[in-house]
Amino acid sequence: MRTVENGIILPARPVDEKDQYHCRGGVCDADLKFVAGYSNQAPDRKNGVYCIDEAYEVERKDIADSNETVIFSGIMVCHFGHFLTDCLTRMWYIVENLELEHKVVFLMVKTSRLQELKIWVYQLLDLMGLPEDRIVILDKPTQFKSVIVPDQAARIRYDFTKEFLEPFRHVTSRIRPSNVKKLFLTRGRSLKSAMHLCNQEYFEAFFHAKGYTVVSPETLSITDQIALISGAEDVVTFLGTLAHWSL
Repeated sequence: MRTVENGIILPARPVDEKDQYHCRGGVCDADLKFVAGYSNQAPDRKNGVYCIDEAYEVERKDIADSNETVIFSGIMVCHFGHFLTDCLTRMWYIVENLELEHKVVFLMVKTSRLQELKIWVYQLLDLMGLPEDRIVILDKPTQFKSVIVPDQAARIRYDFTKEFLEPFRHVTSRIRPSNVKKLFLTRGRSLKSAMHLCNQEYFEAFFHAKGYTVVSPETLSITDQIALISGAEDVVTFLGTLAHWSL
């Protein structure tokens, strides 16, 4: 963790409109020297892995001023699986410092827009000790009194530290587990983003016959979903976003 006095935070901008996963932006010092963004340590930037690894030039007149101290928490995307794995890599600091009241800055990446933020984003962050009125989705370059930059606790597909799990542990400590012990998570068919899975109906029936409770998580509240997952002793699902519930 480090604190950047008079730090500047730049909104994420794609390096190439054809590759919106790779962006410039992030935290800079007062001289616009890059300090932190979002690292994945990938040999390439393909396969849907986000990256903010350098700053960009900006005119001083275009940088807003703020006398606040803020916490930089990395990137924000509206995809549920990537939210869990990519957007919470600095949230350990919030959980370990619940007494702090500083605002927390996120940077939108890819094609996400502020109006696309889902209600579950705010619900999960609130359960982690970060209420909506402290969340800042930065939309213009801003120089702050100081910027607290927690260490990034996970680089997806490469490594993670024990701190990465702290936000998830904090959430489960606040919700009573359900009594369902055998759980099969399936993809609902009502979502626009739902993908067709070969033999989905077969597997639902198969595991139901084996005593599993079959659930489409998106039909439940976030707290009910967490209660089910944390209480289950045996969870089966398809490869993909649903498997990220293991966190």
